[in-house]
Amino acid sequence: MHVLAQPHDRRPDPVLDSPLGGLAREQHGLLTRRQCLAHGLTDGVVARRIARGHWARPARGLVDTGLVADRSPDGVARRGVVLSLLSQGPGAVAVGPSALLLHGVWGVPHPLTPQAAQVRATKREPPRGARSRRFRTAGRVVEVGGLLAVDPVLALAQTVVEAGPTSALGLLDSALHRRILQPEELDDVRSLARGRRGVRSIAQVWPLIDARRESPLESWAYYDLWSAGLCPTDVQITIGDAHGQVLARCDMGYLLDDGTWLMVELDGRDFHTGAVALTHDYARGNDLSLAGGMRVIRFVAEQLGWDGPMVRTIRQHLRTRSWAPPRPRTLDLASRIPPNAPELPEFGENPAV
Repeated sequence: MHVLAQPHDRRPDPVLDSPLGGLAREQHGLLTRRQCLAHGLTDGVVARRIARGHWARPARGLVDTGLVADRSPDGVARRGVVLSLLSQGPGAVAVGPSALLLHGVWGVPHPLTPQAAQVRATKREPPRGARSRRFRTAGRVVEVGGLLAVDPVLALAQTVVEAGPTSALGLLDSALHRRILQPEELDDVRSLARGRRGVRSIAQVWPLIDARRESPLESWAYYDLWSAGLCPTDVQITIGDAHGQVLARCDMGYLLDDGTWLMVELDGRDFHTGAVALTHDYARGNDLSLAGGMRVIRFVAEQLGWDGPMVRTIRQHLRTRSWAPPRPRTLDLASRIPPNAPELPEFGENPAV
């Protein structure tokens, strides 16, 4: 397993403070031999930096400068995609979930195996842990941060059929919410997905797509509740007082028979530390909220699942209120597009983790 080179923390480095350093930062700390030579760095200079432990060699023809800013799960996965593309040469094209990561779509399943296709014949083999795909990419290749990837429409069509319905809904919602995919392109995604293996498993997903959901975690929770016959009344519900003052906005909720709401909030914070304790606190808080007549209950990622604590808690509460599922309704997609799209950082943090 390749270990990241340690960040250069000695005297200011004229190499990494140059345009070459800027390129390395854009490529998650990675540089090709050709890029080094183009910026005046000889093989001897590179070899000495590696020998001194300042840089590392993750694959043939590549160096790792240690300039890695994003160490989130998505950042690590995206770096793996960049490494795979650079090691396979200029004809390598990111496809499927690898392309979605480069485009900035949230909710790509982890761990990720980098996937790439070739626009031209090559003898280079993908690096260990990467996968070479034989996808048709003609006419659908774009440049993202200096790397090649299939466009978001094709990348989604390639990915959702293999991801399963829960992940598929999160990816489609995220692509629309972040304006990476336009509403009118959704039919193109569905058309390109038609005939691919696995497309039948996501047939029920298309009517559920809603760009108002702000994170994949909300999409996954919604799908779990829908699958359990507990489809929420609405999502992104704004609550105001008698004077029209906005008090809160909840991820989703149920309109009860007495005219009040049972609100559901999803916490998308990172749970690498303290996950068990946090989950216990949320469960205890929900018990107290329900006992005290409060209308807001909160859940974390570990509580999702078609028969997980979230579904069981909500089902129990709705039964005590004699709640009945609303009649299915058809929403025009335009009504499910948020009026103000979020600004897109080049590589945004994924709120689902």
